[in-house]
Amino acid sequence: VNGVVLMNINLLVTSIGNKVPLIECIRETMKYDVRIIGADANEFNIARHFCDFFWEMPLLTELKIEEIIHYCKKSKINHNKIKIILTIH
Repeated sequence: VNGVVLMNINLLVTSIGNKVPLIECIRETMKYDVRIIGADANEFNIARHFCDFFWEMPLLTELKIEEIIHYCKKSKINHNKIKIILTIH
């Protein structure tokens, strides 16, 4: 954008079930090239269609932090690891 190199950021947002307005707001306000990875236990939720990628994750009550760390390390999207995790319950 006008000679400015934008940083690529991969953002993991959990429990996206009813977070379409949040996802849209992130897209509109980020000054970076952001790729949103939406995560939810329900693979059929509508918000997944507003994300760049989707992870069908376990329920937050059953999820261990190690599982999130493992997913973030293995998920290289355009050679970038996930840099930000937004966990919303």
